[in-house]
Order: sequence, then structure tokens, then C-alpha cells
Amino acid sequence: STALVNAAWSRGLGAVINSQGIMQSPVVREHAGIADDQVIMKAIAIGWPDDSFPANAVVSERKSVDEAARFVGF
Repeated sequence: STALVNAAWSRGLGAVINSQGIMQSPVVREHAGIADDQVIMKAIAIGWPDDSFPANAVVSERKSVDEAARFVGF
């Protein structure tokens, strides 16, 4: 799935691995024609980026790895 995201970006498309496809599986199934006996493991949102859309300018502040995790035995 990461390769697909990278391939999309290399062609000017925006792409992100997205859990909404799993959380909203009835909607995804209906629009994508996925049968009920099939399991949705991942969803990837793909489209043309809109740099003027306000949400696309949001940058979240995150803790550094050292602040958020402790590695034991590595």
C-alpha cells in the first residue's frame, strides 16, 4: 500500500492510507461494488490535491520519538 501511495504522489495525485474505508465499510462497499463476503483490510484515498482547502494547510504539532516512546532492548 505504501508503494501505491508513492506511485500516486509521483504522478501528481495526493494519496493517503486511510482507516475511514474500514470504519465506513457499508458506504465504501456500496460505491466500490465490494461484496459482503470480502474483507476490507485497508483503504487508500486518492485524488487531486487542493492546496487552497484550509484543512490541507494544517500542520499538527507532535512530540519527538524520544518524548513519545521508550525503546527497551534495542
